[in-house]
Amino acid sequence: ARPRLTALLEAGRAGRPFRQGLKLALAGAPNVGKSSLFNALVESERALVSPRAGTTRDYLTAEAVWNGLRVELCDTAGLSAAPADELEEQGQIRARERLAAADLVLWVRDCAADPATGGPYTGLDPERTLVVWNKLDLAAPPPEAAPGEPAVSARTGLNLPALKAAALRLAIGLENPELPEVAPSLRHQAALAKADACLEATLAAIGGGAPPDICAGELRSALNALGDIRGRTTAEEVLNEIFSRFCLGK
Repeated sequence: ARPRLTALLEAGRAGRPFRQGLKLALAGAPNVGKSSLFNALVESERALVSPRAGTTRDYLTAEAVWNGLRVELCDTAGLSAAPADELEEQGQIRARERLAAADLVLWVRDCAADPATGGPYTGLDPERTLVVWNKLDLAAPPPEAAPGEPAVSARTGLNLPALKAAALRLAIGLENPELPEVAPSLRHQAALAKADACLEATLAAIGGGAPPDICAGELRSALNALGDIRGRTTAEEVLNEIFSRFCLGK
């Protein structure tokens, strides 16, 4: 039974982006074109754009749909080693909070800028960070650009589809995501994980020569956890959670 539980848990993790959507945050040094890229990706003039560095002081969010998947994009204030004032420092604190909450960070760099600026980025998980080279209409990516790092032009829209595909591929492993046949909810995943833990404890008890009633108790706990999903055994806190969402009349 445990391999089947593992498969269901994996299906739940794979289905999470379809239930909740993906959270993508744009980050980088000041004046690399994050707000312009944000507007291009959401196909709307949501963020103010100016050649002056530090225009974005607070984060801004907007939703888009990429290949049938809901994506929430967040434009953040430019990050620098030495904020100019307290307001800019507060903007950078909020930006880092949004980066920590994102499923994927698009670290934007400027093709036309000095290669010494805008990187390397620190404090981010490389497995959920995609480097994006912007302003391709002004200059080619520098030699330091690694393979797989998309180069785009927010102003002309050049290579934006390739950027979206690369982001989806890194975030969920698929360019054209499809909802799994079975995608357990978070509550169901918790019950499956509990059942799996009880089965693991059962195997340990059997291997340790425990009395049959101890082994049977662990198996009963696993069955009860699965019963929470099927409605056969429902804890009081689960009932309270369910009925808290409804207004019951006469």
